[in-house]
Amino acid sequence: MPIERIEVYLNDSAEPIQVLRQPPFKLKLDTRQLPDGEHLFRVVTHFKGGGLQEQRIPFKVNNLPDVMVQGLDEGAEVHGDLEVALRVGDPDIPVQPQRFPTALLTVAAVLILGGIWGFFALGPSSQKIIEEVAPPPGQTEAHGGEGAVAVDEALLAKGKTIYAACAGCHGANGEGGFGPALAGNQNLKDAQMILTVITKGRGNMPAQSQLSEEDVTAVTTYIRNSWGNSFGGVGAGGESKPAGEAPQAADAASLAKEGEGLYAQNCAGCHQPDGKGMPGTFPALAGNQNIKDKTFHISTVLKGRGAMPAFARLSDRELAAVLTYERVSWGNDYGAISEAEVKAAR
Repeated sequence: MPIERIEVYLNDSAEPIQVLRQPPFKLKLDTRQLPDGEHLFRVVTHFKGGGLQEQRIPFKVNNLPDVMVQGLDEGAEVHGDLEVALRVGDPDIPVQPQRFPTALLTVAAVLILGGIWGFFALGPSSQKIIEEVAPPPGQTEAHGGEGAVAVDEALLAKGKTIYAACAGCHGANGEGGFGPALAGNQNLKDAQMILTVITKGRGNMPAQSQLSEEDVTAVTTYIRNSWGNSFGGVGAGGESKPAGEAPQAADAASLAKEGEGLYAQNCAGCHQPDGKGMPGTFPALAGNQNIKDKTFHISTVLKGRGAMPAFARLSDRELAAVLTYERVSWGNDYGAISEAEVKAAR
């Protein structure tokens, strides 16, 4: 759903410090103007046509240098001359881990773009929620060429009109912006997932319940077959109808492949595409022995930990896929995680 405006607040202030109305939704905050201590960063998103969502991130400001007193212990009994050293910002003093990114711009990016990548989190879904009507006669070949499944041109044209309301987030040419890019997005192969997201909503994206079944089929057909995409038509039950053989049963390799796209959309902004993380801010996953522990790994991604948000909005299949990808990539060899293991941890 198109965004009307995003209001950014600090602490319990009734007035926003900034109102963002057009992408890119970014801001800068000089934390030197804030007193040291606990603060609250609040983002209130207003959607056109009504509806809003508030997100809250607590953080701590520590701009003043730490001072270590050496040569005088608390409660000590002393006499004569004392030599007391006051060490300020000394490199020998252990540096406390950075609990909040140095620039709040990074937080805004993680919050608004990372958190709201779940806005249209395009990942596989095995659950068939929508009973879709099969395309009527009068079809032409899909854009994929020989062997591709027919695409209803009437639905395609109708979907283009409906998509205009989506372009504010995903771009007029599917290039993305506030929402993820749709052009070239391989996750769009799963038509059932798209139908479910549009109809039921996901993350910060509200359900488009005002659309009819035909409208949903039309816009799904359009985004699956535009901007170079050629993923074919949509059949009964919301199933995509690609040419060729039916998908094989999920295994570690297929889970990892699915997880690669999900990782790029939801995790790479912090942990980096190569899994090396951002030292002092986001831990590396490459070579991380902690994720050998399945229970720890599942719980961290599913429920969040520290500054990392929970990803419970993802389906069991999606979580199993991204967890498996992290466990078998960048030299890791920790084995796959199944949907059943994720489901048991919820």
